[in-house]
Amino acid sequence: MTQVHRALPKIGYYSTTEIKPNLGPRFPGRSIVKTATSQAFMSEFYLTPSAMPSTTSNPWISEAVTLTSASRRLNPDRIQTARLRRGLSKTKAAQLLGITPRTLSTYEKSGAPVRKASGLADTFGFTTAFLDKAECPIITETDVIFRAGRKVSAATKGVAIAAGQLGFLLDQWISSRFNLPEPDLPNLCGHDPRLAAQLVRQSWGLGVHAPLPNLIQLCESKGIRVYGLPPVGDAVDAFSCWNDGVPFIFLARRRTPESVRFDVAHELGHLILHSNSAMIPKSECEHQANEFASEFLFPQTAISEYLPHNAPLNKILAVKSSFQISAAAAIYAAHKVGQLSDWTYRKLYGELERRGFKFGEPGGMTSYERSRAFPLVFEMLQDRGISISDIADDLGFPSEDVHILTLQTKLHGINTKQQTTVTEGVQHKPKPKRNFTVVK
Repeated sequence: MTQVHRALPKIGYYSTTEIKPNLGPRFPGRSIVKTATSQAFMSEFYLTPSAMPSTTSNPWISEAVTLTSASRRLNPDRIQTARLRRGLSKTKAAQLLGITPRTLSTYEKSGAPVRKASGLADTFGFTTAFLDKAECPIITETDVIFRAGRKVSAATKGVAIAAGQLGFLLDQWISSRFNLPEPDLPNLCGHDPRLAAQLVRQSWGLGVHAPLPNLIQLCESKGIRVYGLPPVGDAVDAFSCWNDGVPFIFLARRRTPESVRFDVAHELGHLILHSNSAMIPKSECEHQANEFASEFLFPQTAISEYLPHNAPLNKILAVKSSFQISAAAAIYAAHKVGQLSDWTYRKLYGELERRGFKFGEPGGMTSYERSRAFPLVFEMLQDRGISISDIADDLGFPSEDVHILTLQTKLHGINTKQQTTVTEGVQHKPKPKRNFTVVK
């Protein structure tokens, strides 16, 4: 029987934020140019025909997997993913399971007997169905460059990598039900990172020196999947990678909103500059990604236009609020292009430390940038009676992981109620948040 599916209404997808700081007497009657907006920062989401089995009551939810064959073995990659996600070493996991580390290694290499499914699932906090499913995208440590502290334990890396693999599975679930934007990233491997940032701005119609809009939403509109990472101490901030031709950014929002915004730009630099960088040392890749992010967020042309030579801190703070970057990032960028002398550069950094601006600054962002895609997806799923728990059950992992991966997006959209958030010991009172609505 041929099924006929009706396309849902289009949904607008863009930012209209204006940033108008007070730049002081040097710029009377002027404000910094509006946040960059363009046709490039627009996209549409549609529901796609379901390919789910017709035997289920809701075609949007997959048919449950039943473990019947005693001869079959559980997926070894999924066993390893589940263990890593819980931050367990093989030795510790084997103790909890009552087996030897060698036996667990065999499970993660060749699979475990089906009869072991319940014990493994209970220990790792996943369902037996999760362990029995076939596909499981794999991320190896060589596939990614972690934006992280200098000392990152193997367990911490494992948690982040496993979370990324769960993100792949969740993205597959969403992509099979929604038409998401196709990747639209220039490949600028081998380019000077600052020139690459300028070319990306030009290619995406973002202007040569305008402040950028919400970076998460910008990336989503260009087909980049942005997912969250679980808290993993003071170690991993972010990483990026490709999976089956699709670019991904994973974020741990543990620092200030400005720092996380820089993390997004940094990972975007990796995706654009380092898709074929096997011969480049990781330290050099990190330096290039930082240079890209600095120029992308706060271009040299903007520095020259809005900052006087050897600008005092009050000027730095006014401009940095417009571009939604930290004062430290603004000082670094201005010094890099010669707008600040070495002496002024050191003086301004010292002043930042004395004034306690490490974890919060005057005129700072009041909240983290939010996804546009996830609220829209959840809204449509809710209309079909599908909850986060349903998604989690279908995928076989905890609801909390779905919540973390979707950047803590609430199922019922974004709350309009005033809330106070705390970031690194500093209270931020965000502006009223508006609901996203379907344009009919």
